[in-house]
Parts: sequence; C-alpha cells; structure tokens
Amino acid sequence: MKATDVLLVSAAFAAGYALTSARERQHFDLAEFIEEAVAKGIAEVETAKLALQKTASTDIKIFAQLMIDDHIALNQELLAIARRKHLAVADDAHLLESARQYLLSVESESAFDEDYVNHQLQFHKDAIDHFRTAARSNDQEVRQFLFFILDKLNHHLRMAQELESTFRSNAIPTSSNEDVIRNSAKFVEEPNYPTDSLKH
Repeated sequence: MKATDVLLVSAAFAAGYALTSARERQHFDLAEFIEEAVAKGIAEVETAKLALQKTASTDIKIFAQLMIDDHIALNQELLAIARRKHLAVADDAHLLESARQYLLSVESESAFDEDYVNHQLQFHKDAIDHFRTAARSNDQEVRQFLFFILDKLNHHLRMAQELESTFRSNAIPTSSNEDVIRNSAKFVEEPNYPTDSLKH
C-alpha cells in the first residue's frame, strides 16, 4: 500500500471515529446517568449497612463504613449537579425502586462475608464502567467530576480486591462495632431516604 493510501485510510478512520464519538456524546443522557448512579449508590449504602450488622470482620466493617460515607457523599454531589443543570431526576420512591435490583442477595448467612466481598468486586467494576460513560458528556463540570469519582471508585475496587485476598487466606480479623466506630473516618450525614421500603 502506498504512503498516500495509508494516509487516506488513516484519515478516513479518524473521521469515522470522530463522528462515532460525537454521535455517542449526543446520545448521552445526563439525567438518566445520574438516576442510575444514585440508585446504585443507595443500594451500595444499604448493602454496607447490612454488612455492618452481619459480619464479624474488622476489615469488612471498616470497608463497609467507608462505602456508606463515600457513596452518600457521591449521591449528594450527583443530585447537586442535577439541580445546577436543572435536570428532571426521578423522585426518591422511583430511585429506591430502581435500587432494589442492585442490592446484595445473600445466598447463605454463613457465607455472608464471601457474598459481600464478591458483590463489592462486581459492583465496583460495574460502577467504573458506568462512570466511564460520562466521558461522552460535553459538559466540562461533569467530565471533571468523572475523573475525581473514577479515582475513588478504583480505590474502592482495590480495597475490595485486598479484602478478597485476605478472605481467601482466612486471615480476616474480627472486632466489635465499637472498634469500627472508633477507627472509621468522619461520618457523612445521610439523606432521609425511606429505605425501610427496600426491605419488603
């Protein structure tokens, strides 16, 4: 193939890629993205609360409390973006209903820790994929927020992977809830979602 032909093919490929990227950005729905992210965040908080109740593991309790704090803060910021952008986002009842599908399904009480860790691995892999779709947004504020959140979600995933490794080695220590409260970071105030409805 001649050099000029290679250049023409490369230019055509680049133009096609640019058109595809532009088309994807046009089809990106920020309100829909925020709704799904908030619903997943609610489910993550509720699953972490369940972990605090059921596990005897110090590491899992500390991880779960961090998930509560971080995902409450993330949801608050997502909803603040929606308000600033004047987006029509679903009400609490709809968000809670959507959250049901993302809740941890416990197969066995005796295997709760394993179920929770596996759920966290998959949840954060999916969350990272979901937030990467926000790169399609033309909104600079959204794109900047994306990079901040992706860094945090990747950190969560690495922590979950470390938990899995510790779990496999049967070396997860246990503690009381008081130890977790004493060692955890400053708590974030949770929005007043009527989460009791998720348990029915």
